[in-house]
Amino acid sequence: MSKRKSRVWMFFEQLDNDSRKVKCNQCQVIISRGGQGKTANTTSMNNHIKYKHPTLIPQLGSAIKCSSTDDSTKSQISAEELPKAVPTPSTSVSSEVSLSQKSQQNIEDSLTIHWSCEDLRSREINIAIGEMIALDNRPLSIVENTGFRNLIRKVKPKYNIPGRKYFTENIIPQLYEETKSEIRRGVMSAPAISVTTDTRTNINNKESFLSFTAHWFDDSFKYHHAVLQIKHFPETHTANNIKNCLEEIPTLWDIDTTKNSRRCTRQRQKCDESN
Repeated sequence: MSKRKSRVWMFFEQLDNDSRKVKCNQCQVIISRGGQGKTANTTSMNNHIKYKHPTLIPQLGSAIKCSSTDDSTKSQISAEELPKAVPTPSTSVSSEVSLSQKSQQNIEDSLTIHWSCEDLRSREINIAIGEMIALDNRPLSIVENTGFRNLIRKVKPKYNIPGRKYFTENIIPQLYEETKSEIRRGVMSAPAISVTTDTRTNINNKESFLSFTAHWFDDSFKYHHAVLQIKHFPETHTANNIKNCLEEIPTLWDIDTTKNSRRCTRQRQKCDESN
């Protein structure tokens, strides 16, 4: 196999069963190289990074020319073909320093081997970012904000942060299922649970919602509580409608309401006997 000179290869892997195609390490998409052997090229790979993962372009240095005013231009320019910048007399010193720093940064980026999305270290950071989004009620778009990405690049240069779609389709659903399972185990193992509920009406659209919160103690007598559901409640707020809604929610969590009722009844009988 010939030596790969293009930096774009750091984001792709060649398929073992088809040398004409490569797989993107960022989104797992299969891309054709347009030929085989000497006829194959990296144009489609560069274009994929340019239009699907534009945040990775700085890591390629000057391998890709990206113009915000002309999206139809798709020519590939190597570092050797770029003309040397000639600074104007008024800004010669600052321009030379800026170009030197940019060149040094591109060299460092080209020598950095980034972790793949499936790397255990990447997955641990992805989970931590997902937890931050959930706990701090941050928008998913934060992972694509320039300041946040610059911070991550400084802290973990080898970590390549995915886009918001990856967090929406993978990390957030995973965290949801894990949290739901943990709450379910706590509710199911509790000797008894108490429930509080409340209704709220949005003043803008007049839509109402009913909350269902469970409270319980574990075997170590440690207090726990969790909001099991916030349910849309378009019906009138009559006692019968609220009762029907509250009876429906426990079945979604496999909560045996009759068992808890029997326990409460026994406890009340014991209290009556002691008195």
